[in-house]
Amino acid sequence: MDVNILSIEFELGDKEFSSKSVADKFGRGEDYLQKVGTKKLYKLSNKSIEEVATIVSNKAIISAKIHKGDIKAIFATTCCNTCEFQMPGLASIVGNKLGLEKIPMITLSMGCAGGVHALESAFNFLIKREKIDKEKGSVLIIAGDQFSRAAGDFSNTKAIFSDAISATIISNSKKGSYKLSNVRSSNLSGNLLSMKIQNPIANKKIEGVFLMEGKEVLKFASEQVLPEALRLAKISKMNSNLYIIPHQASGIVVNSIKEKAGLTDEQFYSLGVGRYGNTTGASVFISLKDVIENNLADKRDILLIGFGAELAVGIALLKKV
Repeated sequence: MDVNILSIEFELGDKEFSSKSVADKFGRGEDYLQKVGTKKLYKLSNKSIEEVATIVSNKAIISAKIHKGDIKAIFATTCCNTCEFQMPGLASIVGNKLGLEKIPMITLSMGCAGGVHALESAFNFLIKREKIDKEKGSVLIIAGDQFSRAAGDFSNTKAIFSDAISATIISNSKKGSYKLSNVRSSNLSGNLLSMKIQNPIANKKIEGVFLMEGKEVLKFASEQVLPEALRLAKISKMNSNLYIIPHQASGIVVNSIKEKAGLTDEQFYSLGVGRYGNTTGASVFISLKDVIENNLADKRDILLIGFGAELAVGIALLKKV
């Protein structure tokens, strides 16, 4: 039972600005920007997530060369409640706009690891449907945020995050350039509240913005993420036949993971930080599209690693077809 990746499409926020302009506004220097690694950031200003997600989903369906009727489920993830509606969810709104009905349309909200969580749900859905009902088809996975709405104080967020939405089609009925062999996730120990958005409905005195404790987050990412990712993927140790695509959190975090593992640029993707910023749950899919289109992994297996809020880690191991 093979599950293949057929297509990945994404769209960034329509308003582009330099991270230096943000740094200048808040009195931060060039040394900070070099550590963070971002060069350009993007913000949705004229369209909602729902509109952009529908546009990108249509592009992914066309790229996958399938019909809308081939889609058996939609799984969507947003890092925080930045959509126009908390209910109905993003998955059902996009499904409705696509004219789909009588299929599961499920919205998840799992932080920056949410893209892999949605991929895991979609992968398991196709495996189960084929095993139990002998049914084949495709699943649409939507990931991303209008995170500019939730960006808190500058030092933690404003020079890091970008608005973006990705749409990915996976299938057990058609072949792609890569097949999924393992998709799993877990949650680790540590400071659970190091990344949080408090609910202003519960406490009218607070804002619903993202707050992050940088040192705690760096400790979690640099010390726990890669070992746990390898364990989940059932890989005993790093080898030259494996190409790593981590969530593009920030230059500080990504470089720390690479350095601690002793990896080279040929084994490890880090270009997304500078090109797009942290695009939350869409990050791994945007990065994977870049790697596939530019053949950066060559013929090696690819390990996608999502991680973030709730101390979550998720992996997807891809085999070259």
